Amino acid sequence: MNTQILTFKRNIQSYRHVRTLLVDDSECMREYLTMLIGLESGFELVGTASDGSQALRCVAALKPDLVLMDVNMPRLNGLQATRSIKESGKQSGYAPIIVIVSSEDTLACRFQAEEAGANGFVSKSTNLQEELKSTLNNLFPEYDGLLPAEIDAASHEGSCH
Repeated sequence: MNTQILTFKRNIQSYRHVRTLLVDDSECMREYLTMLIGLESGFELVGTASDGSQALRCVAALKPDLVLMDVNMPRLNGLQATRSIKESGKQSGYAPIIVIVSSEDTLACRFQAEEAGANGFVSKSTNLQEELKSTLNNLFPEYDGLLPAEIDAASHEGSCH
């Protein structure tokens, strides 16, 4: 076997996967984001939650590296959950990277996300996949270039916003 292929296989096998938690009250959006994370080399879905309260429990139990967090959810919204996760992280020494994924793409929402401690913001727009890929490449540069080419955007059209 070619030494370049063996080196590539060895490098792929040595990756530590980015453990990812998805938080969104829309089942459809959770399924779509699950599919996107499943296509990403180096990223592993470890759980999902449908509101901020569940997110807090999942973060404590699963210790993900990355949380993709919706903003508008019942019980505890994504900004409150993000703030709580980051504040408890200051005390415990553990806090995941949090990326807000929201259909509310305004400067005010982006500012609130940053104030809450989010590490990134992705709009649930027609360019969701491209924005997510770009954000993950920026936050996890060791995986840059390993993320898949764009898939058919039609697969997520509909009521998933």
